[in-house]
Amino acid sequence: YMFEYKPDNVQYELDIDGIVSQLKDYCCGTNSTSLYKHLIGEETGVFGIKCYDAFLNDDASREKLLSDIRVSYALVEHKKCMRDRIEYLVSQNFLVRENNQDIIQSSQEIYKKAEIIMGLAMKYTCVPNNSIKDKLIRRLRELRDEELECYKKLYERLSLHSHDTRWGCHYEKRHTYW
Repeated sequence: YMFEYKPDNVQYELDIDGIVSQLKDYCCGTNSTSLYKHLIGEETGVFGIKCYDAFLNDDASREKLLSDIRVSYALVEHKKCMRDRIEYLVSQNFLVRENNQDIIQSSQEIYKKAEIIMGLAMKYTCVPNNSIKDKLIRRLRELRDEELECYKKLYERLSLHSHDTRWGCHYEKRHTYW
């Protein structure tokens, strides 16, 4: 859903607390639609980083990823948005470029890897074989792990500007907890 913000000559102030909270929700796979249930109905399903687990562990979700190019396109678009958001935070001095090169570079690599996954999905729709499928699944698992690492660093650094300083996420990653 998209909410349009139309202020009347009011300067917009970036809500770092909101960004930090949403970043944590994404990394924990939290259903954040409950925050907007006064505007829209609460949705059910898989959210945030847990989408990767659905693609990796659920046959129906994996088949949707492999057969419908829109799914991998949405994945790429999300990574592009995240990369651009990080650049915006740098441009607004919430992140100092010199101190956050690891996050900036990682977000660019995540975007490129998502594009490769989309290419593999397109290739699989034309020539379905296990070799392409296995490569796509392996890259998807790697992307999930890299994304978690990058966004956790981003969370920690943005928390310096926020009131939300507790990670509190118990998302299971290969049987270990953050």
